[in-house]
Amino acid sequence: MDQEQALTLKDIALQLDLPESTLRKYRDAYPEFIPTVGTGRDRRYTPAAAEVFAAIRKCRAEDHISWEDTAEYLAQKFPLDTDAGKRRDAEPALSVAERVPAAVQTANTLKKMEAQGAEHSFLLTTIGAELVRLARSVDRMAKSMDDLAVLRRTVLSQDNQIRNMTRMVAASLEDMQAWREERAELLRQAANTQPPQPQERSDPMPDRDTGDERRRDLYAVLDRLVQLQSTMAYVVKQFERKSLDFEKMQERMAAAPAAPAAPPPDPEAAERDERRKQEAARLRALIKERDEEIQQLQAANRRLRIESDALKSRVAELSRIEPAAPAAAQPPLATGVIDTDKMSGGKLFFRGKKK
Repeated sequence: MDQEQALTLKDIALQLDLPESTLRKYRDAYPEFIPTVGTGRDRRYTPAAAEVFAAIRKCRAEDHISWEDTAEYLAQKFPLDTDAGKRRDAEPALSVAERVPAAVQTANTLKKMEAQGAEHSFLLTTIGAELVRLARSVDRMAKSMDDLAVLRRTVLSQDNQIRNMTRMVAASLEDMQAWREERAELLRQAANTQPPQPQERSDPMPDRDTGDERRRDLYAVLDRLVQLQSTMAYVVKQFERKSLDFEKMQERMAAAPAAPAAPPPDPEAAERDERRKQEAARLRALIKERDEEIQQLQAANRRLRIESDALKSRVAELSRIEPAAPAAAQPPLATGVIDTDKMSGGKLFFRGKKK
């Protein structure tokens, strides 16, 4: 064949609008069906080679035929003993029966290579997804550690507030004890107080009634008791709110994502995890302690209410007891003084000496 009529692989690629790499793959898979001229760098392809490449392209890309069936199709359509199917000069002449198994073997090799490539691609995809998952797990762990640090600062702040409220409760309990002693003293004085004796008419203004003073003192003590009750109720409410905050913190810690179990953690990660567990245990113990304090404060508040009700009943009972009014002595009537007992009908009668 004339060299001018021979085609290069690039010419065939432009003619069929296919990449050169695809044509090289077809040439390596079915070399016995591709008519060529020359060897090495001087190798060229006959115009019939373009038909073979087009047939291979149709079987593989359009009809999706396997490599083995494509080899059989080429063997039927392009006989190897024709003038257009002359083989390379350097290669020994082989029959169709010898060349078809070689093509099938080459197709099987390419099929295995494709399967291995797909497997490698799957492994790379799996490794990439695992790396992404590990990166997300590390981000979640870092966020959890930040949340734990914020939670620890919040717990310390609330612990200081609770200590201040505890001191306030202790002071209130001391005031309540002093109130009890004062109440007992007032009750003893009320039991030992005698009714006031009649006073002389000569006194211009009698002294204050002892019963009124006692009632005023009891009312003052009752006001103090109401203030103590308000303080105790406020402290109990604050303790209950702190308890709810601690419970929410505990739920957040329980819902924190666990560390991934894929690779073994490094010593620093294990140490951070251990510190996290110890901090969680300390928070749970602190929550339990605060719950016990709330129960004690609620019991003290109930006792205070009972004592308040008893004091109110006592004050009401003392208020119903009115002391007897003092009887003033009647001075003797002087001569010429109007006797109110002798007044009748709007007329006045005078007593005087008879002349």
